[in-house]
Amino acid sequence: MADRVKLVTSTCGTAAFEAGVDAYRRALADGRGAESVLILPTHLLVARITEQLLSEQDNGVLLSPNILTFASLAERILTANAADARHIGIVARQELIRTVIAEQLDADRLEYFRPIASTPGFRRSTMGLIGELKRAEIFPQQLGDRIGDLGSDAPERQLADLYAAYQNHLQQRNLYDAEGRFWNAKRVLAEADSKGPVEPLDLLAVAGFTDFTGAQIDILRLLADRSGRTLLSLPLTEDAREEDLFDTTRLTFSRIETAMPGRLDRMAISAAHDLPVALARVYEARRAFPDTVIVGTGGVCDVGGLLEMLFAGADLVGVGFGVMADPELPQRLHVELGDWLDEHGFTELESIIGVAQRGGFNVH
Repeated sequence: MADRVKLVTSTCGTAAFEAGVDAYRRALADGRGAESVLILPTHLLVARITEQLLSEQDNGVLLSPNILTFASLAERILTANAADARHIGIVARQELIRTVIAEQLDADRLEYFRPIASTPGFRRSTMGLIGELKRAEIFPQQLGDRIGDLGSDAPERQLADLYAAYQNHLQQRNLYDAEGRFWNAKRVLAEADSKGPVEPLDLLAVAGFTDFTGAQIDILRLLADRSGRTLLSLPLTEDAREEDLFDTTRLTFSRIETAMPGRLDRMAISAAHDLPVALARVYEARRAFPDTVIVGTGGVCDVGGLLEMLFAGADLVGVGFGVMADPELPQRLHVELGDWLDEHGFTELESIIGVAQRGGFNVH
């Protein structure tokens, strides 16, 4: 298996995202789709990219595409390894929270919260707190250790005991919740002779994310160990003027680098590389939705890019990160666009919007 992991970064994220999708697209074209996996952050993106790739197939068929969210990836891993534990859905999880709270009240272990403990709001807050603790990979024992010597009357101790009781119920019933799904998948992958989401795994492409939980990073590391090729993408920049905008992804990059020391081959793509991808997306959107207001963004840093975006069909154009390099860019583009329209005899901006959809025009 390949020892290197390719990390594609881009300030706007569009080109980095497309790099992941294109890697999977090439695998399909080469007949290796069954041995490749593309991980996307949402079900909506999975549906959109699946539909897009389906439309590109000459025969109109895309058999069993391995385009997954991280949650469905974890489920695929657990299913492939015949894991005994079962997933608990949101409704059943709410009922379990209700049961655990009632038990803690009966045992006088939730006295600080007794006035509100039976309310829906407290149940929702408890479920949210447990979810946050699990995503941060703070286990009940670890939480208890951090609380230290606080007595049973302390609200922190009562919440820690509530968390521990909830987790004990899951273990006794051989269940896992949404956050525990990743813990279980990581545990299974780490075992000898375990199976991945597909066998063999030739390509693992991950696109569209800005952050991962610790368990998700561990899953990526374990899958990269068995994948022929691994490609990750993140929106990221080295420009100090943009550091605040990328705090989350910068931290994510650092965590990935720590988890995979010496394995990352980083390829940074500038904002200008985002423009062709953005133009194609705007053109497709205008063709599909002729009466919808479309905002075009990605890689516009001069009046030429602005005009191309308008020609493709954008009603409005965002300059985004271009402002970081040139704070006066919006004002300058406004002036230069007006000059271009005057020079070429256009009195209304609407005259050039979507002109590429109509075959273009000659300018002098």
